[in-house]
Amino acid sequence: MPPNAYPLPHQQHQAVASWFLGPRAENIDFLKKYVQSILEDVQKTRRNLHPQDGAFITPDMTKSKTFEDSMSKMRMELEAVFQILRERSVPFWSPRYGAHMTSDPCLPAVLGYIATMMYNPNNISYEGSPVTTVIEQEVGRQLCSRLRFNFNPELGPVAWGHLTCGGTVANLESIWSARNLKFFPLSLRSAMKNELYFISSSFQVLSCTNVRKLFQDLTVWELLNLRVETVLGLPEAMYEQYGISPKYLQKVLETYSIQTIGREVLENEWRIRKPVQYIVSQTRHYSWPKGGAITSIGSANMVTIPVDLDGRMDIDALDKRLGQHLKNQQAIYAVVAVMGTTQEGAVDPLDEILKLRCKYQSKGLSFCIHADAAWGGYFTSMTDDVDQLDPKSNERKTYVAKLQLPQRTARQLVSMGLADSITIDPHKSGYVPYPAGGLCYRDGRMRFLVTWTTPYTKNGFNTESIGIYGVEGSKPGAAAVATYLAHKVIGLDGTGYGGILGEGLFTCRRLAAHWATISTNKTPFVVTPLNRLPTEKERDEIENQKQKQQIRDTIIGRANEDLMDDPAAMKLLSQLGSDLNVNAFACNFRINAGTIVNDDVYAANFLNQRILSKLSAPPSGNIESVPFWLTSTELSQKEYGNCATHFKKRLGLRGDADIFVLRNVVMSPFSTGGRFISEVLVPEFEKVLREETETAIDWATEKPAKHKFVLQGVNNNNLYLVYRPYFHNASHRRQLIVPARLPAYALRVYSEARKADPLAVFILETEDFLRWSEMRGNVIQARITNINANKQVVNPSNNYALKDRSLHSRYHQPTYTSRTMPFYIYGTRKSAHIDHVLLRAPNVQLSASQIKLDKVRTKDERIFERELKRGAILHLIGVNEESMQPFSDSEIRRPHFFFRPGSVFQCSIFRDHEMPDGSTPKCKLSDIATPIATGKITLEKNIFVDINELNTVPSNCAPGRRPLKRKELKLEHIV
Repeated sequence: MPPNAYPLPHQQHQAVASWFLGPRAENIDFLKKYVQSILEDVQKTRRNLHPQDGAFITPDMTKSKTFEDSMSKMRMELEAVFQILRERSVPFWSPRYGAHMTSDPCLPAVLGYIATMMYNPNNISYEGSPVTTVIEQEVGRQLCSRLRFNFNPELGPVAWGHLTCGGTVANLESIWSARNLKFFPLSLRSAMKNELYFISSSFQVLSCTNVRKLFQDLTVWELLNLRVETVLGLPEAMYEQYGISPKYLQKVLETYSIQTIGREVLENEWRIRKPVQYIVSQTRHYSWPKGGAITSIGSANMVTIPVDLDGRMDIDALDKRLGQHLKNQQAIYAVVAVMGTTQEGAVDPLDEILKLRCKYQSKGLSFCIHADAAWGGYFTSMTDDVDQLDPKSNERKTYVAKLQLPQRTARQLVSMGLADSITIDPHKSGYVPYPAGGLCYRDGRMRFLVTWTTPYTKNGFNTESIGIYGVEGSKPGAAAVATYLAHKVIGLDGTGYGGILGEGLFTCRRLAAHWATISTNKTPFVVTPLNRLPTEKERDEIENQKQKQQIRDTIIGRANEDLMDDPAAMKLLSQLGSDLNVNAFACNFRINAGTIVNDDVYAANFLNQRILSKLSAPPSGNIESVPFWLTSTELSQKEYGNCATHFKKRLGLRGDADIFVLRNVVMSPFSTGGRFISEVLVPEFEKVLREETETAIDWATEKPAKHKFVLQGVNNNNLYLVYRPYFHNASHRRQLIVPARLPAYALRVYSEARKADPLAVFILETEDFLRWSEMRGNVIQARITNINANKQVVNPSNNYALKDRSLHSRYHQPTYTSRTMPFYIYGTRKSAHIDHVLLRAPNVQLSASQIKLDKVRTKDERIFERELKRGAILHLIGVNEESMQPFSDSEIRRPHFFFRPGSVFQCSIFRDHEMPDGSTPKCKLSDIATPIATGKITLEKNIFVDINELNTVPSNCAPGRRPLKRKELKLEHIV
């Protein structure tokens, strides 16, 4: 790659280059100059304010030992922190960084923040921030205008916006305002029974279905479904008709407001039995259930809508849900459209959501619409310049390219102008330093719903204090100045932010082209993007392979200027990837010499986790060791439904396990030029991918290995080998319990050792590297690792396994058990043992030998003994496994860990319908009916607990390692 990544940059990118410090600090001289200028201005300002006051820090003070010692300490601490920051900070400025939605902040924002920070204004009130309050108001207008909100009073309500510390708080405020708006008519009706009685006989409003009615004649359902504009217009209508001032109205309503008496009181007063609910996509940000909890709506009432195969809200499912709410007369606070999910970059169908609101308003159901555009808001700057859709225009014939938004995405972003409120984060795609979120209201009167004072707090300067609105009190004026300067310098249009984000979009699409084509039928790995190719949507595999080859031929490896001259290639490129600058993809691998694609979700997850460990912040903090930064997400089967199922199918995976997904976000405009993608980023990724694929294949291939068992029992009439499995290795991926016999000498030594140390757990390990088929029914040589004796001959009882289940992910249960914890129980009443049933990963192996059953009762002792001999299912009652998983290493080592000697459990024992030969590998706990025994069990001294080996990879067959010599075998003595 040439040292100059941009040999022929066009004017667009020249401007972009001036807005950032640069990956190599190319603009450091400019930054130094203006930081120095800021400091000089601060000095002049301080010295020119009442110069007659003289100096407060005198030369004598600065020469004192105390002063010098303090300054020395400051220098030492500063240098220590600077060193840590220098060596271990994540390099957000680097074009190699493609993980989170964080980037190098732009220079105007950085300088604006530094300059304002030196004056430390607090935007809670105008008195403390006369400059930055006005600037924040202007920033609110800038954002509202960019989002296509109205500022002309003759055309309708005037918009209003302000800054928050982030998108989470902005979303919280939108929940707060929607909740208060929904209950405002009920509070007003309550007041009309008392203080406002004089308007009850004449005050009329338009119902949701546009029928004019007396306000006091509206039903509770009608009150809960007044349109947003109607509710916000109520105070003004009462002022115009009756002269009721805003101040008096606020005073009266304070007694009846949800802010004062709470939601439950209002619901009980008006007999609202079905809770009002919020509707969000299943890909919603965590701030939505959190906001539901904080505002007392309840996270359970943040109802989720399934997503389609591209991760967008399923509009048909939403329509169905709205229909149910209408039929059941259950009100809705708001429907949230995510305009750029943080995980997939998906943009929900806002235009269709708006149409649905109109449809249901005509039937009497109304609600707010909020657009969560924390990530996608600034992409509206790409929706103005339609001329750039022409791939033949001169500006696009350049080395540094940018791309237009897909038509569907642009349509959704433009539709935000009709939403009631919008979250937008300058500290994301606005390239402003943290903290800088934002919330904009289409109707500025909505802010009065979340204030604790009169609508306008007047000051000596007749200026509004922003701090009276919203969640926050104190907040930095520096964030407002940083955002303002970024907007003014860069510009909220297609040549400003649209240029930066357009270059990022181009880079994102080029990476998407690589993720779609990097694997072939001959590569040992499989890479599959979440977003399907156009031909995949048509489900034509032949055409799909042709399109992949077309991408390789016309996009991969071509220089930007050549690609821009090819309209067909540019059209295809624009169809790749997600709606915005995010690529989600996952990797899998082929086994059996490349003939079979791995179908184990956990094996694929382990591969992707290992890839991520090489392409994210290392524990050592050595950031130079990371060649290309990625991040990850998880597609939960429960939350993503068909989207997750279909994606796993495309990867060749089976089962209901959640899928671990890699993700790259493109924010840097400096990876767009030259061949940085094809010659740096992708080769670095492929190198790691090939290395980890080799490891994954080795782990997923069943081969001879050494095997470990926990010994249970004290004599050959009741001796069992409980296998120590590993979820992530095919050679050890089984849950196995085998009756066994020891030779007389070994049994004597073992019995003596157990008597000498009743707390010890004895581990038997095979001497030779064996396959499963070589152990079944054959006499094997093994060593009890914590007994100083020679190797022993063990007979695994003539091809009879008590329990034998594959732990392949396709047999895993979708959830852990609730209310109980299942175990296998086997042996006899006098000598019974248990081993935890491993239903899914991650998990914990819990085994106990010689448990007490003296308090277990059964109707038929003969049947009970028979089922114990063949192995039954024991449920610990009241032990909620779902609430305990996953266990941590520190937790199982606690003295009061629940599974310990002396623990007593209430239990029920059931017949096991699972075949012992492994022919029914998916444990069917749901088939359990009537218990064969109930009562209590007590754990004795001999207990084994493990989470580490179960959930990792065994060292005795780890890839790239030589077989362990006998003298290297680690002796285990677990207490």
